[in-house]
Amino acid sequence: MAALLAGANLLTPSDAHAAELESQQFRVLALGSPSGLKGLYYELKGESVLIYPSDVTLSPLYKTPGRGQLELYRKIPPVPPKTEPTKEVVLSVDLGNEGLSLLVLKSGASGSVSGLVVDDSWEAFPGRRVRVLNLSKRKAAAQVEGANHEIASGDSHLFTYESNKPRIRIKVASFDEGAWKLRFNNSQAIIPGARINMVVSDFEPTPRDPNPDGVQVIKMIDPLLPPESEGL
Repeated sequence: MAALLAGANLLTPSDAHAAELESQQFRVLALGSPSGLKGLYYELKGESVLIYPSDVTLSPLYKTPGRGQLELYRKIPPVPPKTEPTKEVVLSVDLGNEGLSLLVLKSGASGSVSGLVVDDSWEAFPGRRVRVLNLSKRKAAAQVEGANHEIASGDSHLFTYESNKPRIRIKVASFDEGAWKLRFNNSQAIIPGARINMVVSDFEPTPRDPNPDGVQVIKMIDPLLPPESEGL
């Protein structure tokens, strides 16, 4: 009987996988102007969920759809005699099996949307870290608390900082026209143990400047605090 009762609390492999999927979440960040990313939805258990990308802060947490497959779509108003809107899928991505993912979105011409999935789990991005994501087509270099690292286009690097300091200095440079140019140099206030994101990206082309040569640097402190298991 004891063995039977003990076994009653065990999850089967399929149940455990379903529970793991249920706990997975993701957030969204917009590159450039978020106006081209308005009105984007995804399906969660048969319901439409509207997402809110921002270029200055991370979005709220969203539950990851089944199997980690995410389809973002717009609702196209119906044309009579139809009475229901149609769905126009603009992006399909695999969020993977991480407990927490970051989806970086960028709008393009004619309403197109591109996206990059980043592992945002505590294992990949612990507390007391600065993560520099280089999403520019140029090389970047960063310095955090005196530690330097060159970061290739499309790559990232984690820096560790001392959690007992109220502020840390962060510098970011990009390689333009054969020389390094300082783009960000700031003494950044921190929350002890917090994660800090630095995102380097190219300026958006405009009709007057179709090939801009500068980059922008977005900084943000992650409002999620590390799990208690980190001993903070």
